[in-house]
Amino acid sequence: MNNLTLDEIQKIHDEILEQCSKAIPTKSWKHQVNSAVRVGTYQSAFAKAHVDGNGDIYVSVHPLFLQTRFVNKLKAVMAHEFTHFVLGLDENHNSKFKRFESYLLDNIDCDLDAAKSEADEFVNKIDFKWTVIAHLVDGTELFIGGVHRKTKTYSEYPRTEHERHTVSVGEHRGKTVARYEFIQNR
Repeated sequence: MNNLTLDEIQKIHDEILEQCSKAIPTKSWKHQVNSAVRVGTYQSAFAKAHVDGNGDIYVSVHPLFLQTRFVNKLKAVMAHEFTHFVLGLDENHNSKFKRFESYLLDNIDCDLDAAKSEADEFVNKIDFKWTVIAHLVDGTELFIGGVHRKTKTYSEYPRTEHERHTVSVGEHRGKTVARYEFIQNR
């Protein structure tokens, strides 16, 4: 099967925009999309919603989508970015955002289980400079994921005596992180 083309990505964008517009009419959106989808140059996001200084309102997608056939992930990403246009770009990923995103995802033609699987494959294709490992107080090591640069969240952990991260999912839920380790990939 061939990789996605920019034309196919545009068709998926338009299809999901139409489905989201039926769920929440665009006249009530904070920003109405008025430009074609673009390919971004960033490394860490699946896509980004943009309102630029020229009045262009558009979604830019990660260039890796052009090297895959991850249609379901692309559809879910488009719904996510359109949620930013519904609520406004200043609205972060809070509970209100998540409710609206969930509503849009429920109203588009997308296999969300396949999208999650495609997301994992997508992330595995990204050439991260660093891998982050969490070392728990009980000696367990957990793979956190890849990052492009070291951040204080992990490199200076814990910054205060009272700052402690705990695992929030899985079999190690509630266990405390003792330290983080960066492993250089390249």
